[in-house]
Amino acid sequence: MKVVDIINEVKKVEPAKPRNFVAKNAINTGAGAHKDKKKAEKQGDVKHKKQQMAEEGGEVNIAELEKRLAELEQRKDVLRSAVEQARKITTEIKYDDTVMGIVNRIQELAEKTEVDASDIKYAIQEVTEKARELESAVYGLDDAFTDAYRKISYDADELEYEIDDHKNQMRRV
Repeated sequence: MKVVDIINEVKKVEPAKPRNFVAKNAINTGAGAHKDKKKAEKQGDVKHKKQQMAEEGGEVNIAELEKRLAELEQRKDVLRSAVEQARKITTEIKYDDTVMGIVNRIQELAEKTEVDASDIKYAIQEVTEKARELESAVYGLDDAFTDAYRKISYDADELEYEIDDHKNQMRRV
């Protein structure tokens, strides 16, 4: 078997599958079993304890809440930028040709020294597979930034709803 045949076989290998964000996160989500909310409320279980504490504490300083919301929004913008930068950095792995360069040089060396190309065929396939795994792992590096952005967005939304609730209560009074 010639080196050219091996190169053609390696090139015929299917490209790495694109990331499926739905399937990737499917194992981490799910509603789970439904709970009897009315029963839990009667027993004293409260989902949003912040609201309960605010109601028990009396007056809520809306200005402080709005200041906190502004801080969260600034942090959210920083994290949004970080997510974009992380994705840009991780996509650089697509254009890295280090593995193929090494494989090509090894094949050239095998051809020059008349080493049977079939002897290194499996090693080349293994290297190619590991390179795909590395590429997939690198794409996962931006997950921490995405998760942090989601959390801060959720916190900002919750605080915004709380401010709106307090404003609506003040209008009613």
